[in-house]
Amino acid sequence: MSRAISPSPQKRYFFRFLWLIPLLGVGALAFLALAYYGVGFLLVRQVDSLYTARDCVNLVQQAEYIGRFYPSKIASFTDRSQEQAIECEAYLTADSLFEKQDWKAAHEAYLAYRAAYPNGIYNLEAHNLAAEALFQIAAEQRSRQDFAGAVDSLKLLASEFHDTPALQKTNTALPEVYLDWGQGCRAEQEFTEAETVYLSLTTWAEQENDQAYTNRAQTELAQTYFDWGMALESEKKFSQAAAKFDSAIQTDPASNSMGGIAANTRTHLPDFQRTWGMHLMTQKKYAEAIQHYELSVTLSPSQDMNNAKDQLAQAYLGWAESLRSAEDFYQALEKIEDSQNAGASTDSKKKSEEAYADTLSLFSESKGSQAQQVIADASNSICKNGKPLETLPIIGILDEKRLALSGVTLTLPVTIQARTPGSLHFVACAEEKEIIAQNCPYSRTGYGIMTHWIKRIRYEWQIKVYDVLTGKLVNQRTFQGSAPKYCPRTYSFGSSSTAYFRGDKPSGSTVTDWLMSLLK
Repeated sequence: MSRAISPSPQKRYFFRFLWLIPLLGVGALAFLALAYYGVGFLLVRQVDSLYTARDCVNLVQQAEYIGRFYPSKIASFTDRSQEQAIECEAYLTADSLFEKQDWKAAHEAYLAYRAAYPNGIYNLEAHNLAAEALFQIAAEQRSRQDFAGAVDSLKLLASEFHDTPALQKTNTALPEVYLDWGQGCRAEQEFTEAETVYLSLTTWAEQENDQAYTNRAQTELAQTYFDWGMALESEKKFSQAAAKFDSAIQTDPASNSMGGIAANTRTHLPDFQRTWGMHLMTQKKYAEAIQHYELSVTLSPSQDMNNAKDQLAQAYLGWAESLRSAEDFYQALEKIEDSQNAGASTDSKKKSEEAYADTLSLFSESKGSQAQQVIADASNSICKNGKPLETLPIIGILDEKRLALSGVTLTLPVTIQARTPGSLHFVACAEEKEIIAQNCPYSRTGYGIMTHWIKRIRYEWQIKVYDVLTGKLVNQRTFQGSAPKYCPRTYSFGSSSTAYFRGDKPSGSTVTDWLMSLLK
């Protein structure tokens, strides 16, 4: 039988050590795990401290280290640190953009930070810096003359960021942007837009109870209306220009100032009204033109009054010239008289006198309807009323001596007939008479009571010639026509009981020869 062999003391010690190895390994691992997680917890606490201290720069670095050695899968307790780091990175990104003066991106980044972290540690800073970035956006817009954009940005800032330090700068900058905008529009003659800008500034200033900017806005608006009126005047849009000049006077807050815009506008108005009148004269709208010349006189200061009156007088002469060209001499003479009354200087009155004389001269040489009426009236006055016609000194003033015949129908040759008032020196008043040379009685039966008659008529013209200016009789003569034919022995009367045998009227050549002799 075999016998069991006992291990040696060394072997027994070795086997005991082998049992200790697993225990030692487990202990080491436990120690390492404890140390690993313990350090992790300490690092997370440090991140919390940095977050509380709002030290985002070191927090992000610490969180990056934690993230490298403590993956979320095995160390979920680090998630909060990563969230804090993300928040800090969002804010630091916005700050970086702000430092680079990328104002638009910075503004958006700050807004994004606040939207994502309404209770974030940099919520207030982000709010204030978003406002500052928006102010800088407005400044850039203003520098490149995007005034509309600048105003929108500043108004947005005042509305959404009224609790930030940037508000004071905004309230200072906004009215100045309006002013720059309005002046730019006015310089480009974009008057409608300039008006809108200054009205907006007025509204803002009144809301802010800022009297200084209210006055400034009204002054700039008044200047805009004046410049607008000047531009419209240059385009000959006078009615619209007048409305703008009125607006300039009414809008100027210093309307009573001697050197303000209203005063300048009033100074310009006399010339404006005169220019308007000149334009209407070219369009032959004389009555309207005179109204504006008269306004020019009314609006002119005392030192310019005489010149304005002379301009009005000249306008009347222009109107008279047009009437004279149309041979409306009576109206022309009336306008010349108006010119004489309107003019102030000796030279102006002399021009009116010369125009009056020229018009009378032309009237005296006219063959138009008014001239013919003068000839007819002069003839009727002497032939019917027995006195010369009281009229303008245009009758009989020419060396050419002619006459007018009234009372009978006879065409006179041009060497006798007065065709212009100036050539009318005499008036021949003719009276036509029918002289019964013989009454021839007839009886129906040939004897007994006379029941029918033939009247033999001879014509007779009694012509008296008068001096047209004095009405004195110059000469007279009676002309007889030829004798009618004699009564026949028998005559068929038909249904009438009386028959007329008329001779010829006096010879026209005989009459004209006699009249011609009087003109020599």
